[in-house]
Amino acid sequence: MKKINITFILFFSMALWLSGMNRTPENIYSGYGYVAGVDNINSVVINPANLYVVNNDEIYITFSRPFLFHSVAFGFPLGTDFYLGMAFVAATNNFHQYRAGFNMLNSEYIKLGLTTGLDREIQSRGSDRVGVALSPGLTVLLISSEDIDFNLTLGVNYKNLMRYNNFKSTTNFTKNNIDMGLRSELFIKDLFVNLGANYFSGDLKYSTSVEYLVLNELNIGLGIRENDVVFGFTINFLNNFMAFGYEKKNYSLSYCVSLNNMLVMRTEKAARKKVRHVKPVSRSVLNKQKQLLDEGLKLYKEKQYEEAKQTWQKLIRMAPSTDYAKEARNYIQKVNNILRSFNE
Repeated sequence: MKKINITFILFFSMALWLSGMNRTPENIYSGYGYVAGVDNINSVVINPANLYVVNNDEIYITFSRPFLFHSVAFGFPLGTDFYLGMAFVAATNNFHQYRAGFNMLNSEYIKLGLTTGLDREIQSRGSDRVGVALSPGLTVLLISSEDIDFNLTLGVNYKNLMRYNNFKSTTNFTKNNIDMGLRSELFIKDLFVNLGANYFSGDLKYSTSVEYLVLNELNIGLGIRENDVVFGFTINFLNNFMAFGYEKKNYSLSYCVSLNNMLVMRTEKAARKKVRHVKPVSRSVLNKQKQLLDEGLKLYKEKQYEEAKQTWQKLIRMAPSTDYAKEARNYIQKVNNILRSFNE
């Protein structure tokens, strides 16, 4: 916990700049193709179909300039098959977004999701204007071959497909805006190529990038977006990550922390201090966790990764501080790395 607090202080003190609604570091160095590969809670605004890949309860916070808040996204599972994400984005001083998204279909090849919420145009005089927006997302696994390390995924996010508002000065944020992307692993394990495009107000923009996952802990990216060179990296540690992106002489930094991990750390710390109000886990719960751990391992060996992951998530929610839960989290991290390599 101490390390996480130190990390937060360090990141909060650094400058970052996010130009636009979805310009997270990963979104910058991956380009528009990120719509097919987003794998964290920020998918609620980038592509809600990809909420299915979120592992634990997460909170994703970004800042634009030191200590100047830009956005926050968080979420939690709804059972074992669905995930609810929520986000607040302060796009400009006078325009804010409030969003809720959830995945609707999670089949082997097709994922569907939907984001809806409010837009708020802040007025210097008079009442603020409020609008409603609805944005569907789609992810399709077109090709997948583990033998030759090749896969191809299509992602689409149709932002503001349906909307109602009477805005005047911020209409550019609420028009139809479509992100389209292809993400592929090309014959070399953990090497990805992203091709993407954005259609907005009759203007079509393109991007391309290359990413490489180093030791499952460091992801680096380099590409061209709107005729500008972009690059960045993401560092993963204990289901948490920090990302950095560079574009047009602007720096972007974000941090994501797993709330489940923080809860477990607090529980374990309290147990070490023998705090009386910490309720012990019953033997029946431990037996059930062991059963679920074994069921997940069986599914894992049969390469049924999604089913294994869901089984271990159920185990963790029963009692997050047990040894079985710790072991399950380690296996989930392995599954996430596998899914990133051929299922993004």
